[in-house]
Amino acid sequence: MAQSDRGPGTPPERWDPLREIEDAYDWMGKLFRDVVGELATDGGSPVEVGLPLDLVETEDAYIAELDLPGIKQDDLEVELIGDEILVRGEVRPREWTGVVRQQGRPTGSVEHRFTVPGRIDPDRIEAELSDGVLTIQLPKADSAKPKRIDVKVR
Repeated sequence: MAQSDRGPGTPPERWDPLREIEDAYDWMGKLFRDVVGELATDGGSPVEVGLPLDLVETEDAYIAELDLPGIKQDDLEVELIGDEILVRGEVRPREWTGVVRQQGRPTGSVEHRFTVPGRIDPDRIEAELSDGVLTIQLPKADSAKPKRIDVKVR
């Protein structure tokens, strides 16, 4: 609480170095989640991961590519919701023979949303998974494509 928020006669707040460390830790955690995404599951809910995304606009379409290592086609779902694409997947734990000495690759549900910046034709969307990269072709709606207008001279 700031000194100006205190009422008259309230003693000054005592400095607590542990609280300062906790505040810094919380701030760094929030910053990390904003940049990288939520990496811990919350009771089995999807993991929010900042999946690498490239979104390119061509004359006729938007092309999105997401890195989805370890996700199989059967464990992948792509949906169009308004002007947003929702990609959900499941990275299943691998069955190991022997003793696992270290395991750092995440497993569980992943979810990623991104907004398409223009109007698209939902009936012509195509998605393909190849070598851990999901490519989504999002053809532009005819009304969203540039139209050349001829200028007449009188």
